[in-house]
Amino acid sequence: MYRNVPSALLRVTIVALGFGIVLMVGGCQSHRLEVVTDPPGSHVTIKSAKARPVRSGAAPLRANLPYNGVNNHFLVEVRPSKNLSERYLPMSRELTKEQYDALPTGKQSSIRRLTVALDEKDFVTIPYVEVVLDARRHWRGVVTRSRAYKDVRETGGAVPALIVEFGENLGIQAMALSPDGDRVVYSVATYNKTAKELKKIFADAEPRHLDIVGANLRGVSLTRGGIEHITSESFRDMFPSFTPDGESLLFSSNRRRPNSEDLLKISATKRIGIRDVYIDNRDARVLRPTQAQNGTIAFALETPRPVDPDNRFSIWTLGGPNSFPTSIQTGRQPSISPDGQRIAYIGHDRNLWVVYTDGAQATQVTSGASTILERYKESLTQAELKRYEGIIKELGVPDKMPYSYPSWSSDGQSIVYTSMEGSDSTGRPNEDVWIMRFDGAGKRQLTTNGSIDRYPLLSPNLEWVYFMSNRGGQWAIWRIPI
Repeated sequence: MYRNVPSALLRVTIVALGFGIVLMVGGCQSHRLEVVTDPPGSHVTIKSAKARPVRSGAAPLRANLPYNGVNNHFLVEVRPSKNLSERYLPMSRELTKEQYDALPTGKQSSIRRLTVALDEKDFVTIPYVEVVLDARRHWRGVVTRSRAYKDVRETGGAVPALIVEFGENLGIQAMALSPDGDRVVYSVATYNKTAKELKKIFADAEPRHLDIVGANLRGVSLTRGGIEHITSESFRDMFPSFTPDGESLLFSSNRRRPNSEDLLKISATKRIGIRDVYIDNRDARVLRPTQAQNGTIAFALETPRPVDPDNRFSIWTLGGPNSFPTSIQTGRQPSISPDGQRIAYIGHDRNLWVVYTDGAQATQVTSGASTILERYKESLTQAELKRYEGIIKELGVPDKMPYSYPSWSSDGQSIVYTSMEGSDSTGRPNEDVWIMRFDGAGKRQLTTNGSIDRYPLLSPNLEWVYFMSNRGGQWAIWRIPI
């Protein structure tokens, strides 16, 4: 996809130095042009007014432009060479007869020279691993690429605080903040690949996917720093969340059933045994648990072989008004409010919803998920779209989530979440942190950087929002004031 840029940005020196030599080709006047690029060797394509190719190749490129009543302008498209495509942006420039006549001549007076300087990208494209549950019910780490803007600031100049750097993202999933606001816990996947093999896979331009052999819980103090290893065995310990008293961590794990996940609990402060909370007696997976102050737990259940694929994931509760495990809605990524009255979740339509814990009054609080997704696909280059659709078709995983990762404020009045309603500097829908009231009122965008911002968490005192981002070219936890 090319970006139209004002001609001033092309740094084309406009100098009228005469009309040069006129050539006669097939009865039409032909005007000689040489295109020179910065960086050198960029690929140039010249098209007629009807988008028919006239000449293409590496710069410097010469061509004859037959200006006449049909071809009164040409389009010069320039894209960086393959080894510089991560650094420079492509450009396009219309060249009318008047603009051609104003160009300077080269060493030969019969040839006019157009010099095109490509703009450097504001971002780099870095790899990371997206953890997904594919259509065959296998956990996969999909190696994908994302834009990471070099400037870590927000629009307007606000600078977030860097809390802890991860470097590479090998499959970090979910984040939880302790009730005292001091610790963040997350899960990171492990693979049967060496560090050298992973590095090679990350350098590969083609999409790759890896079998997940395990996942471990990690913690970090927001005041003292340092990575804490909470679990280290070869199990899939995923989706941690703190209990309201901060003493324990709920998480999903295959420790009880090797091919499925159940709901378990581990001490958040001591290294003592793991306890069972809910073991499903079917072939279902218990995912993403969160607990309210009254003890009610909300979680997602992945059901094998559903009659309707839209009902593959559903929202369940355990305790509270429903003493036994109870299905209340179709959806995923549930988060229960601190008072245990409501659950925020992502519906099968990919919008954000809020429902009472007893399953009553499900309310859609965002809209336009399908439109956002279409805008995102339209913003991709042909190569990007091919890779994107290839992974979805190959693994049977869902499209990107226009809304995701809802989390409640400590007073139960607000929800922070990731939304793709906003766009980066090129117009591509981008994952940013937003906040709104639980009823959908007062939506406000909190982060505006063009990088990916995920897993937002509000501090207990409601002064800060923590999130994971790849801004600056490295994955890290950041903090900004509300």
